[in-house]
Amino acid sequence: MVAEIFEIKTEGELSNVAEFIKNEFDGGIFLLDGDLGYGKTAFVRAFAVLLGFDSEVSSPTFAVMNEYGGRIFHYDFYNFGTDAYFEKGMFEYLEQGGWHFMEWADEKIEKFLQSIGMKFVRIVITKEGETRFYRIENA
Repeated sequence: MVAEIFEIKTEGELSNVAEFIKNEFDGGIFLLDGDLGYGKTAFVRAFAVLLGFDSEVSSPTFAVMNEYGGRIFHYDFYNFGTDAYFEKGMFEYLEQGGWHFMEWADEKIEKFLQSIGMKFVRIVITKEGETRFYRIENA
């Protein structure tokens, strides 16, 4: 797949990105790459709403992972790094299927996923002024 790019001017437009991901993929692992405040958690929130989850989606910065309905798994490696993920044995969640969104995943995660034969999609978020660009690319 050639990379798909979405230009997002308001948070409400994230539903377009979420809809694309839902229609293009049957679950999987998505690495969210973007600076602080660029819209990683906002995207996961839009995706959860699309799947009918009304629970409040928040950044799992202090928990490493939040789970929504056993179908959406939202990871954040910013505070604890990827070592906490491995120490807690959280990689086992990947075997459950569903939608796995990983913020701040580093090369350790990428190499781990590749070593066990798990494919992932990278969502790169950049910002120009108040406009954000979501680039979806297969790794």
